[in-house]
Amino acid sequence: MKSEKYYVVTIFSALIIGYLIWHKINVKYLLREGRYTVGTIVDVRPTARVGYSVSFRFKVQGKTYEFVTGLYEYKRGLIGQRYYVAFSPKNPKNCIFLWDKKVPEKIGDPPPEGWAKIPKVPWNNWPVVVGKRPSKSGHAKQDTSSSGRDVR
Repeated sequence: MKSEKYYVVTIFSALIIGYLIWHKINVKYLLREGRYTVGTIVDVRPTARVGYSVSFRFKVQGKTYEFVTGLYEYKRGLIGQRYYVAFSPKNPKNCIFLWDKKVPEKIGDPPPEGWAKIPKVPWNNWPVVVGKRPSKSGHAKQDTSSSGRDVR
């Protein structure tokens, strides 16, 4: 009887350890090789145990995916919030919700295939001037090639 119990505990422990190893490898793969899109929280429900069940949706190539993840502390106003989601380009069902990467308001809708990297947002509201180098004073030089107007 005791040997059967130890056998079951050993098998169960091996399965848990195997899952944890697989999960860590999968997360590293998604962050390294995956693509990124925007996931929107659509529902938050308390679970029977500690925490909350959070449903989120995202689109890849026009197809909508909905998944559930866990949250230990409820924060008001989560429904409708946007966070980045890393997904496998080969199988978008293989995804992770990135709680630490909230999508800034400046970021619009993602491309259908997602981004290769999380897009960077300028920390200021200055317009981005392409092809102009700042002078030593730190301001964009005057463009006199076509219109003669300052392009700052």
